[in-house]
Amino acid sequence: NMKEKEVRYHPTQKPVVLMRRILRDYFQMIDYPQLVVFDPFMGSGTTAVACEKEGRKMWFGCELEPKYVEIANKRIEAERAQLKLF
Repeated sequence: NMKEKEVRYHPTQKPVVLMRRILRDYFQMIDYPQLVVFDPFMGSGTTAVACEKEGRKMWFGCELEPKYVEIANKRIEAERAQLKLF
């Protein structure tokens, strides 16, 4: 969807919208409210941002490249700073 085109920070970055949909579909199949999401190849933090948007605070991620860790941290902080109305 070109209207919702995201800024890309990583060569294999996925859209947050796609990751949110994947997470929602998975969470519907698994009825376990304390489920922890683990992203072993975190890159720019899309999975973490999607978890935050979906209200999932239990997630972990790993990334070897320091520049992507910094980008992911900034994206996660920006998401957490958003005002949540609902």
